[in-house]
Amino acid sequence: MQFQGKRVLVTGASRGIGRAIAVLLASEGASLALHYDADSGGAEETATACGLAGEAVPALVRGSLADWQQAERIAEEAATALGGLDVLVLNATEPAAGAPLAPATAGSGEPRSPQSADSARSVSLHVPSAAARRPLGLDARSWAAGAEGMLRGAVAVTAAVADLLAQRQGAVVVVAPLGAYGAAPAAALGGAAVLGLVAALARALAPRVRVNGVAIGAMAAEAQGVSEQSEHARLLAQVPLGRLGRPEEAAAAVLFLASQEAAFITGQVLAVDGGRSVR
Repeated sequence: MQFQGKRVLVTGASRGIGRAIAVLLASEGASLALHYDADSGGAEETATACGLAGEAVPALVRGSLADWQQAERIAEEAATALGGLDVLVLNATEPAAGAPLAPATAGSGEPRSPQSADSARSVSLHVPSAAARRPLGLDARSWAAGAEGMLRGAVAVTAAVADLLAQRQGAVVVVAPLGAYGAAPAAALGGAAVLGLVAALARALAPRVRVNGVAIGAMAAEAQGVSEQSEHARLLAQVPLGRLGRPEEAAAAVLFLASQEAAFITGQVLAVDGGRSVR
């Protein structure tokens, strides 16, 4: 158990990739604090799964990462519950709650209803209608607002726990979408911004804290949102390995970067996308 005695905060942990990361860390002996926003039922299910996989039931911390003060409170409550912090996993695979996820459909004049970071699937593969893909359906402000929410939460939480992590030669692992086909525009923009933050944070927090990222391609669990077989085939055609990923595979990459096996790695982003990013 390579994380025995390690204290870890995982954000966006109520389902999908966040849940897979939490359960894997629990199975390796980590003491966990799990952040969620609106999906309390999902968070409790994750905590139960972690308790079965590990030695203890994690602490749950609720709040919106889109709000700077709440993000700081989340970090502080997690550190208090755990008695310190060794690892921070920022699962930023969706815009934060209250941030629009997608452009308005043509003629509607309004963006879609917002979803919370943990209640939305990690990489939404909703395929918009032809009308929604037209220029008239674009809402740049909504996109920017969603991306800003993701970036704000990542910065606020990291800043709040940086000193605690430095005391323990800790690690930060940022998890964000890698522009998967059909991903919500705000998620794609936010993911690029958050992953771009990795190098800056790595330089700022070195030598006492390592910062790395995991860029997520399309996951099989999210392919359920693709209703048309042709769209599913189109997605698969973009992946050299010929299949979609599993949340557990993303979690394994996070585990590696958070572990001592990656002690001489910082400022790097590992793509878990079946090779799509090299095509």
